Amino acid sequence: MQMVTWQTKLTLLLISTMTIMSGTAIVASLPLIKAHFENVLHVDLYSKLILTAPAISIAFFAPWTSRLALRFGKKRTLVVALGLFGVFGMMGAWMQSIEGIVVSRLLFGLCVAVLMSLALALVGDYMKEEERTQYLGYQNTFVALGGVMFMAGGGFLSELSWQGAFYIYGIGILVMVLAIVYLFEPKAHYPAEGFSGHAQALLMRLWPVFATAVLTLSVFYMVPTQLPYLLHDAYHVEGREVGILMATVTFVSAITSLFYAKLRQFLSIRAIYSLLFLSQSIGFAGISQANTYLQFSCSLVAVGIGVGLVIVNTNSWLLEWAHEHERLKATGWLTSSIFLGQFLSPLLLYFPVKTLGVDGAFGLVGALLFSVSLALFIQANRRINL
Repeated sequence: MQMVTWQTKLTLLLISTMTIMSGTAIVASLPLIKAHFENVLHVDLYSKLILTAPAISIAFFAPWTSRLALRFGKKRTLVVALGLFGVFGMMGAWMQSIEGIVVSRLLFGLCVAVLMSLALALVGDYMKEEERTQYLGYQNTFVALGGVMFMAGGGFLSELSWQGAFYIYGIGILVMVLAIVYLFEPKAHYPAEGFSGHAQALLMRLWPVFATAVLTLSVFYMVPTQLPYLLHDAYHVEGREVGILMATVTFVSAITSLFYAKLRQFLSIRAIYSLLFLSQSIGFAGISQANTYLQFSCSLVAVGIGVGLVIVNTNSWLLEWAHEHERLKATGWLTSSIFLGQFLSPLLLYFPVKTLGVDGAFGLVGALLFSVSLALFIQANRRINL
């Protein structure tokens, strides 16, 4: 196995950061986009689809990224995707209609699908288990810190113009240069039969991982899809302050992720899910009752702890369960599951929000998360006692 330099690891970390940028950079701009196109029919739904449209592209396209990587090579496919990431991401600022913005976001999502799937697959190719577990914790921290900068930066730019935040995506072109220089094509070790007819067997064996990813991300994505509207409409919080509040989640998640490798020494994957669901339930319950900026901030700290554990725990679960020859296809399906959950989030929550309001919906989901956490805790302890 070729030695992995710090430059290569840094490049992979930056590519992973690109995936979190797919939504966070424009969160604070959503109410402003809605106001700019207020005369458009169904503008409320369109404004939310701007955030989640990339997710549906990713959900459908991610399982096919393995075919592109096999045909053109992982490095070459990543390089092209980074360049298009920058172009399609900035395109949102150039559209004259809200429908055009949604279309540009769908194209943008295709690029994110490639980046997320292949970046995780390369981690598996480049690193062995102990190094990989440590890297995944650092990866989530790096991604979260990047999310803080992009979200806060998007909040500041949104006060200049609703179009400003889209230009942040141009950083993808800069990362493309680093990928050309520092990434290398791993030695092919996937047997042909691993990609010809075993998709059904892979799904049957790994479906718990994929189903968990869909459900957890549909719940966790309540924060960026619902909270900005509550803050803006009910409490008249400015875009810059919304961006800072959203950045609180990613900053806390960055700190939490640093402790993942230590947690795995004492806790199982199931127990960590119980812990993160408990933290998330506390945060959601706090949001449902909050009415001051400080109360929202404290609640989002608890949310951030859950966010800091969920992705890295799910990635670790997948890489432990997936065989080496099916890793590339498995990461594609995981990427699809994660973003399908993001896309489904506003749809699944449409009626709870309509009937209970945003704050009531957070309270309901918080209670459900607490129940799941308790069930997982009981199961984990039962296994230990057995």
